[in-house]
Amino acid sequence: RLGGVAIFVATATTAAITIAWSLSLGSALPYPRMLPGVVIGATIIFLTGLFDDLKGVKPLSKLVAQTTAALCVVGYGFQIESIAIAPNGDLLSLGALSVPITVLWIVGMTNAFNLIDGVDGLAGTIALIALTVAIGTDMFLHDYRSLFITTAMLGAIFGFLRFN
Repeated sequence: RLGGVAIFVATATTAAITIAWSLSLGSALPYPRMLPGVVIGATIIFLTGLFDDLKGVKPLSKLVAQTTAALCVVGYGFQIESIAIAPNGDLLSLGALSVPITVLWIVGMTNAFNLIDGVDGLAGTIALIALTVAIGTDMFLHDYRSLFITTAMLGAIFGFLRFN
């Protein structure tokens, strides 16, 4: 319980430092159009999880909060617009289904992590694996602003796992 507080604070602090650093250098923010939606959505998920740990939240209320968070992210421009359907790079355009599929994906991933969180260390370990892949991708793409935030999240989760 309450492990998400340390993870959220560490990640949010690093994100704020990265944003301030980017602005002070006059460089572009990482994903400037989407960033507010991600911050708002993550905060909604964090606060819902915190309240759930402290008081308990009914499943329907959790689903409403998760959907609201996903809609914030989508509202600021994050959408899954196409899906690779073949190894040769063929893409299936989602068109009008882009928004509902993106919301379903975000809510589904949120609940997938919630479901595996009951086993000590499992959600954190899977998050470490996913974040390691994201860090490798950030390095490959030379996206250092995202790399700082992703690495901070990895460090926060790694530190949390010691006590989980």
